[in-house]
Amino acid sequence: MPITKAVVLAGSNKFPYLNSTLPSCVLDCENMLRWYGATFDIKDCPYLLLRNERFTVFNFFNGIARLIQAYKDIRDIAIGFSSHGTVGPVDGQNHAMVVTYGSRWDDIKNSFILDSALAAMAAQFPNVRFWITADICESADLAFKIVGRTAINKFIDPPEHVQDVIDHNGGMSAVRSIMPTLPNVAYVSGTGGQGYYSIDEGNGGAFTKHWTKMLKPVGSAVEIATMLDKAMDPQQQPQPHGGLKNEKWFS
Repeated sequence: MPITKAVVLAGSNKFPYLNSTLPSCVLDCENMLRWYGATFDIKDCPYLLLRNERFTVFNFFNGIARLIQAYKDIRDIAIGFSSHGTVGPVDGQNHAMVVTYGSRWDDIKNSFILDSALAAMAAQFPNVRFWITADICESADLAFKIVGRTAINKFIDPPEHVQDVIDHNGGMSAVRSIMPTLPNVAYVSGTGGQGYYSIDEGNGGAFTKHWTKMLKPVGSAVEIATMLDKAMDPQQQPQPHGGLKNEKWFS
């Protein structure tokens, strides 16, 4: 029987070059794998886990390309990110970016996963559907007011010299959407754009916890987003976004 599906999960609790840590990103990956295993028949599916030091830009894109080359019948790849999110300037434009273990501000283009790089991946493999989730925190500033205690800043703020370029390019008015809206990508994103926040609960990301606990049976990306919107506190949790595809998730 041909192998038609694969699961790729990427997360890091460590960001050594950015002087930051997160307590539950690796756990998110484990929880997502359990969810996929309990929800779909993936026992024969190839599985790529990029955890902590292995979660680099090269390992991510190279790993997906190798999976597609090795399994010629793959048509669906579930991708789950758990990490920080941020924005950075590349070639005169501000880009939404997933922070990897190896991210560093002196090499933005090669050490962060850019929105444009995800778009290029989808264009490179037009016969593969990418089902993407991202428990990508942006900031916990709102949490200070809500819970009255010190919280970890989840949005990796660019250093001053990088922020100057971002401001020159157009400031932070652009929506911080990690996933590009593409016709062949169906996703529910754990980040909601500028103004939305996530409080890390230490035992699994807020978005991942809701995703893995309630999504049975699974609907389309838009239906899932609607379900999560009702379940998650919009003042504290990220706003999920359904993708364009009105197909059942990972169907």
